[in-house]
Amino acid sequence: METLSKYVFGTASPSEFMAGVIGRHYHIYRDASQLWRDVSLVDMERYLNQCEGHLHTFIRVLDKGNDLHIPTEARFTQETQKAYIDRAYAGGATVKVEDYDSRHPVVAAMCRELEAFIGGNVYAMSFLTPAGQRGFPVHFDVADALIIQLEGSKHWKIYDKVIDSPTHALNYRMSQSAEPAPIDEFVLNKGDVLYIPSGVPHSALCTTEHSLHLSVGLNVWKPYQLLNFAVSLLTESLSSLRSPIYKNDADNERRISAAIDEFCSKLKDVEPRKLLDSFETSFNANRPEVNGQAMTNFSLAQAITQDTRVSRNHLKFAKLKKSGDKMRIFPSSTIRPGKSLLPASAYIEIPDVAETEIVALLESSAPLKISDIPGGLDIPSKLVLVQQLLRQGILSVAAH
Repeated sequence: METLSKYVFGTASPSEFMAGVIGRHYHIYRDASQLWRDVSLVDMERYLNQCEGHLHTFIRVLDKGNDLHIPTEARFTQETQKAYIDRAYAGGATVKVEDYDSRHPVVAAMCRELEAFIGGNVYAMSFLTPAGQRGFPVHFDVADALIIQLEGSKHWKIYDKVIDSPTHALNYRMSQSAEPAPIDEFVLNKGDVLYIPSGVPHSALCTTEHSLHLSVGLNVWKPYQLLNFAVSLLTESLSSLRSPIYKNDADNERRISAAIDEFCSKLKDVEPRKLLDSFETSFNANRPEVNGQAMTNFSLAQAITQDTRVSRNHLKFAKLKKSGDKMRIFPSSTIRPGKSLLPASAYIEIPDVAETEIVALLESSAPLKISDIPGGLDIPSKLVLVQQLLRQGILSVAAH
């Protein structure tokens, strides 16, 4: 909880957020976040300069709610992508930088801890708006959001909820000609955090200074997602779900009905907790690879000693399960992102005599010297364990 207190809730109780706020109503945590110490406009701009040529893949530029198209091919323009974004920003556009949850180690650690606490998939993006400009027109999001103000200030308006737990298919562009009356309005300053439930319309305006904020999406799982995954699970054992449906085949209706009946019958035997656990494990396998020290760790793994200090790589998610007398670690990034979720995910299997050591390494918040790792393994065994976790990117060799 230390990370959540430092970057999200401040002195407020995360448990009270879960019990009385999330999914219910918007809430402001004043001067609660210290994230501005680690995420700044200077850092963001430096990163954009380094990614010239690829900025169109993770940046949106919006002017009065309309997307401006970042040039993708430098051969056909004299202007760099970064220069195009600079010019648009100077003209009043808002710059949205996506994928902070996989591009910034501090934000990644915060998102992973939010996932462990709340569940679902947590992602983050930054919004930079110049002084005197409005970022987006009145709209609502399909995921709950935590707005963390990093620089400057922004004037927010909140409106009555229009829909409960919307999906992307239920999202729509709200009419701007008949803007509703806000139920509240306020200013967020550096360090303030705003929670907005999904389906609650909102808008924000910069006044006398620019604004940089991080929007953290809390995409909590929904039953329909688990049911879609259950179809994938049961397809392996139910041939009726794999039966081809040919056009103008007189038997189509019977085949579809038989598949529905058999699926519903088998679905009754599925244990909800096991289904959720399997879904989370499979989703985790699809996460993009973001371990920034993979080659370094692989190179250093053979040379570690009992005095080497290692730390948990929070950019690499790892789910731990016990199976008989074995411990199974399911690391992220074992399936190419964008591929369908697979029921069987890759894992590392280690004898459960190393359970204490594994738990200590996965849950560590500070670097550990290998000889100080708690548990009953001898030093050579601890070295072998650490080498394996280093090669998987779950651990990193700590800087001296």
